[in-house]
Amino acid sequence: MFSIKVISVYDMRHFNTVVISGEVKGSLKNGDILIDKENPNHEYITKGLVIVDGGKNTYCSNVLNIQLVSGNYLPENLIGKSLINRDS
Repeated sequence: MFSIKVISVYDMRHFNTVVISGEVKGSLKNGDILIDKENPNHEYITKGLVIVDGGKNTYCSNVLNIQLVSGNYLPENLIGKSLINRDS
């Protein structure tokens, strides 16, 4: 199971991308779908992982930046939310 507690958000609307940063548990792959732990009807598609040390497709760490596809949500509302894998 993957989870991230979102601590910051950067909206890159021109690139159809929202970058979130936060404390993570578990591992994540590009293309995974995240949901709001408190409201599973809200889905967020991972577009990419921002990794400083190389080009892995899967990543495990304590803090991670994740690119999400922009959607029908306000990026700033993600701060403080816990997102988990949809299949968890």
